[in-house]
Parts: sequence; structure tokens; C-alpha cells
Amino acid sequence: MSSQWLDAPEPAIKHEYNLITGIWSTKDVTVALSACPFQQGTMRVVHHLRDCSAPLHQQECVAKFAKNPNEGRQTYFTEVEMQAKCKALSTEFNNRKVCKRIDFIVACVVEFPRRRAPNGGPLMAGVEPFLNGKYVKHSNNYGYVAPENDATAAAFSHFTYCLSSGKLLVCDIQGVGEMFTDPQIHSNEPNGVFRFGQGDMGLDGIQKFFNTHQCNSLCTALRLAPNNVAPPATTRRPLMALNGVPSRRLSLKLKPSGFVFE
Repeated sequence: MSSQWLDAPEPAIKHEYNLITGIWSTKDVTVALSACPFQQGTMRVVHHLRDCSAPLHQQECVAKFAKNPNEGRQTYFTEVEMQAKCKALSTEFNNRKVCKRIDFIVACVVEFPRRRAPNGGPLMAGVEPFLNGKYVKHSNNYGYVAPENDATAAAFSHFTYCLSSGKLLVCDIQGVGEMFTDPQIHSNEPNGVFRFGQGDMGLDGIQKFFNTHQCNSLCTALRLAPNNVAPPATTRRPLMALNGVPSRRLSLKLKPSGFVFE
């Protein structure tokens, strides 16, 4: 992006998440933010951002700010953790040697000490590398499926449900090519718990996915349980995971020995 569209470089604090350890780390960086957004979604406005502290080929990023002026700073951290968990699940999906590999971009939280948030404190943003190419939204978090109905994206969502023994489902699949961003996880929790942020529609969201999901050849190849055995939204009965081994926990953590769901 041309520097003429960016504000002057300013100090910032980058917060990065390690899924294996579950620990956040911080470091001081220098960034340049565009004055005006170039895109917006239902809950976020998106600005260009240049991370001047990164190698040249990694400097072009996007910064996503909440539209809701009262949104708490913890939301940004929750979303980065959620995206990291989706990336780990995509690795597990790829390990099944699917014909089309997928991945999720690594995000972080950036804090702007010189800028104030509308609700007080320093301004915060979710930041990730800029994806160059045609952006496609394959699904949303409430049952929508794009007319193209990408088989890999649909099978991945179904796979996450089976792998977790019905305790979570990744949806809202979107991005450029095989690199995805801004996913949403629905948890096997009563509606309104929001275990994975405001977009977590709980059991209702899981049911909405299965209401429109049509199992495809990849679902069959992965031996995923048919979508007609999804538990109704009024129950919390977990579905058997892949290989018939039920998971015992809900929140996904990556450990050297594999995945754990709390």
C-alpha cells in the first residue's frame, strides 16, 4: 500500500498468543495506520496497517476495529485465541491427507497507547497479514452457505464437530484461496453463554449449520457421521468423535500429545 494513505508511524504494543503454552507475549513495535477504513463487516471496520518492525515482506497488514464503542478489550484477545484454535484444527484436518489443504492466518492484538478507545483506555485492534486476492465468504455463523458450496470448507466445519465429539463447530469460513480468516466457533453451551465471543451462537448455531449442510464426498471420505445425527438444540448430548473416541473437554488446547477439549 502507498505510504501516502498512512498516518505517521507511531509506537504500539503487539500481543501474540501461543496455543501450545496458552501464554500471551508482548513486544514494542512501530506501526503506521490508515486514516480511513477500506472495508467493513457486520461487527468490524478494517483499516490498512503497516508493521514497520516486521521484515519488509511481512509488513502489510489489516487492523480490525469494533464498531460497537462499548466493546471490551478482552474481545480482541478472545478472537485471536479462537483463530489460533481454528488453525490447529485445520492442521488436524490436513493430516487426514485431504485433497485440498486449508489454513488459517495468524492474528495478533495491537494496542495503540497514543490513541484512546471510545470507552476509555488505549485503542485496540485485531491485526493480521493482508490477504491479496479474491475474498470469498463460504459460510456464516447462522446456517448460510454460499451458492458455490465449497466442499472443503463445508467438510472442515463438519470435521471439527466430529473431532470434538460435538463440543464445538467451526463455521463462518472465509478468506482468499485456501487461506482463511475471521472464523467463528460455536460451543456446545446454552445460548447466551458466548464461550467464543459474541458470535458464538451455541447449540442453536450448531443446529443451523446442520440444517443447511449437505454431506459431500469429502465428508464420506473422512467417515464423518451423517449430519442427520446432529443432536437437537435442546440437548447437550455429545456425538462420538472420529475413531469412536469421545473428547472429554470443551475448550481446545494443543499439547504435544494432541488436542484437549475443556
